[in-house]
Amino acid sequence: MTYEELESGYYATIPRPVLDDAELRWPAMVLYAHITSYTKNTGFCYAKNETLIREMTRIDPKTGAVNAITERTLQSLLAELRERGHIHMDTGPIPKKDGGFRTGRRIFIGARLDDIPKGEEIFTPENNFTQGVKKSSPHTNKVKQRSNNPLPPALIWDAIEAYIGDDPEYRAAFEAFLANRAALKKPFKTKQAVSIVINRLRRVNNREVEIAMLNKAVEYGWMTVYPLKPDELPQNTAELFNEEGVDGI
Repeated sequence: MTYEELESGYYATIPRPVLDDAELRWPAMVLYAHITSYTKNTGFCYAKNETLIREMTRIDPKTGAVNAITERTLQSLLAELRERGHIHMDTGPIPKKDGGFRTGRRIFIGARLDDIPKGEEIFTPENNFTQGVKKSSPHTNKVKQRSNNPLPPALIWDAIEAYIGDDPEYRAAFEAFLANRAALKKPFKTKQAVSIVINRLRRVNNREVEIAMLNKAVEYGWMTVYPLKPDELPQNTAELFNEEGVDGI
């Protein structure tokens, strides 16, 4: 049994939005259920293709006939779930068997954001997506929130976007950082909390170094960002900083 299989839970579930999706094929629903069983500890599934194929394989107890899907079929089912808005996939930190993190594919589950009743919702997107990956669907910061949740993660993203602007590479680094915080069960809950990290980055005043700081925080499973050592600085930036690391931090 693989490490990923040991991480799977006892239950595999199919939530109502998936079950009621008339355009979703039945094998895709079954695959979704298997994916949910691997999200119990981290909030996302990091099982490899071979593990998911094994989960989808069935053996007839009477004849011994093996009914297995191909990797091409698996990719088709994953694409179907993604296009229907039931999963989101990215590359980011995942736990290693011997501790620490490595980089690999992550599959997040959750309800489709465009199905949320505008103005009278009974749940918020952040309750259905792991923090940091809800940008897979249109921005939802204009959707009214419940009164007991006055500062939703959408406002946290507003603070981040106000600083990084329209920068896909910087956004990807921040998404990985937020997902890492969520995996550590320490997601940002206030705008002030994420502003502390943003201000640390702002003092560096160098995009490449700031992105490298976020990537290092993800790699080491840190809760915030720290100065880089001279030999960790991106190429062509070392001369901008003193020999102790990033100036101003």
